[in-house]
Amino acid sequence: MQITYGREGEIMGIGKRMLTRYMSKAIPFVKNKKRSASLLTGVVRKVKKRSFKQSKEELTWLINMFRDWIKGDYPNIPKRTLLTVAGTLLYVLSPIDLVPDFLFLIGVLDDFAVISFAMKQIEKDINQYKGWFQSQKRPLELPEDTLSSTK
Repeated sequence: MQITYGREGEIMGIGKRMLTRYMSKAIPFVKNKKRSASLLTGVVRKVKKRSFKQSKEELTWLINMFRDWIKGDYPNIPKRTLLTVAGTLLYVLSPIDLVPDFLFLIGVLDDFAVISFAMKQIEKDINQYKGWFQSQKRPLELPEDTLSSTK
């Protein structure tokens, strides 16, 4: 979905404000991989139920990066990047958004802003992850919503 109103700076400003709040809530998840796995399960279920057309690919990258970190397959992610990813996933999962999700297209605008801002903040790390992921010759798709093992 192309946003044809407002300025990109305004969208990024909304994303920054909302993500900053959720990054502090993400600390317990980054410290505990079982909690992280639970978060991941909830996000994947929500994404499968709801339309994230304008940011689905970006969200899928974040989900896969977080999953590979939880599993220990991709462990060397800077802590700030982990907090950004976990904070973004917490925001997406949260039923208390800036704009309620049930308000059709407007309700996902704040999710889009948070996801877009997060992707810009971790651009270097996400690009490194994409290179690693593609070297694994795996298709980019939403993972199953359960993790068989966490390390």
